[in-house]
Amino acid sequence: MNSFDTAGPEPRGISPSWIVEKRLVGASDWFATADVLGDGLVPAWADWCAVHVRASVVEAFRAGSAVSLAELGLTRPIDGEPLEMVTLRHRDAEREPVVRQWAAEVPVRTGDAYGAGRVTATGVTRYLPHVGPAMLHATAATACRRSGKSDPRVIFES
Repeated sequence: MNSFDTAGPEPRGISPSWIVEKRLVGASDWFATADVLGDGLVPAWADWCAVHVRASVVEAFRAGSAVSLAELGLTRPIDGEPLEMVTLRHRDAEREPVVRQWAAEVPVRTGDAYGAGRVTATGVTRYLPHVGPAMLHATAATACRRSGKSDPRVIFES
């Protein structure tokens, strides 16, 4: 097994995952770590990714809390708790602002039937190599209800 100095130049013949590992070691905080993970996934493994975290946890990190989440009473998600998108990466960087705007209009909550809300509530990661019409319809219908708009095209075409 080879070992490399993470402060030195990138060795030849090393996979892109080594670059991600090197950046993770140098990540200055929790938010930088989420950014590095997003950069490592897109475009090598995915067309896009978003990292959502419970809003109460994000607030604790931003406040610089020096105590554990357990001491703050934040170890378990609460059904309906808002999630905040802390990282977004898309293969086409020009699409990121559109996705961010949509995310701001359609809040994600713990316990949603799909996406980050479901993963946060169940603790089970979901990999979707293909998003079918039924899931798109469910997402659009929920987005319409939350935003108060009646036509899903208004949300997705804005």
